[in-house]
Amino acid sequence: MEHTVADVLVPLPDLTTLPQHPTLGDVEQAVAHTGFSRFPLRRDDGTLTGYLHIKDVLDQAGHDPTTPIAPTRIRRLPTVPAHARLDHAMTSLRRTGSHLATATDTTGQPIGIVALEDLVEEYVGTVRDATHVE
Repeated sequence: MEHTVADVLVPLPDLTTLPQHPTLGDVEQAVAHTGFSRFPLRRDDGTLTGYLHIKDVLDQAGHDPTTPIAPTRIRRLPTVPAHARLDHAMTSLRRTGSHLATATDTTGQPIGIVALEDLVEEYVGTVRDATHVE
């Protein structure tokens, strides 16, 4: 059986997100809490609006935590159907240059987030940082 995006997505309730207009402090807290480097942004109504990669704000490290993140640093969050095959989803993410996408159900409603890393891991196994030393 072919695996689909639905097999690897992170459901909306399980996401760690940032507010639509995050501050450096919001990013710092999310990274400290999860260890992740990419975070979807969510409006008050729950709509996902984009995502932030921490590398895009590293130049602001040490600044006041209340400093707002400039909207130009927010990355586009494409959509992929949850029923899409993994290879199709990977192609879509590569084409858009995105590491995250919103996974949608058959009616187009968002049901989760899928990460390029998770798609790749389905083919090659766990991806580890090359600098990781055990």
